[in-house]
Amino acid sequence: MEAPHFCRRWMLALLLSWVAMAAHSAPMVMNIAKGQAEALQVNQTIGSVFVADPAIADYQVIDKRKIVAFGKAVGTTSLLVFDEAGNTMAARQLVVNQSMVHIQQQIQLRYPDLDISIDNLADQVVLSGRVASETQKKVSNAWWVSC
Repeated sequence: MEAPHFCRRWMLALLLSWVAMAAHSAPMVMNIAKGQAEALQVNQTIGSVFVADPAIADYQVIDKRKIVAFGKAVGTTSLLVFDEAGNTMAARQLVVNQSMVHIQQQIQLRYPDLDISIDNLADQVVLSGRVASETQKKVSNAWWVSC
C-alpha cells in the first residue's frame, strides 16, 4: 500500500522541481510604456548591465543595487543584470508599449468617480478596475468604444 503514496510524493517532487527550474530560467516580463521608467532592485552589487536593443529600451544605474529601465520605442528587448563576478542576477524581457497616460487622464477628468486603469499589450488595450454600478460600467465601456 505504500507504493502509490510514495509515487504521488515522487511525482509531486518532480513537478515542483520542474516548476522551480522553469521559473528560474525564464526571464520575467517587465512592461514599460514608451517614455516611462521602472526600477529594478537586486540583492548584490551590480557589475554590469546589458540591453539587447538599446533603440527600444535603455537603463541607468541608480546605485550599486538598483537600475532604472526606460522605454524608448515600441518593441521587445532583453535586459540582463550581472554581479561583479559575472553571474546573472536578473533577466527581464522588456516590453515597451505606447503610453496610455493621455487616455487615462481623459477618463479621470470626465469620470472622476471611476477607478479604472488602462494598459496595452501590443495591439490590445485592457480596461480594468472597479465601478460602483452597472451604469458606470456601461459609461466607461461606451466611452472607450467611441474613441
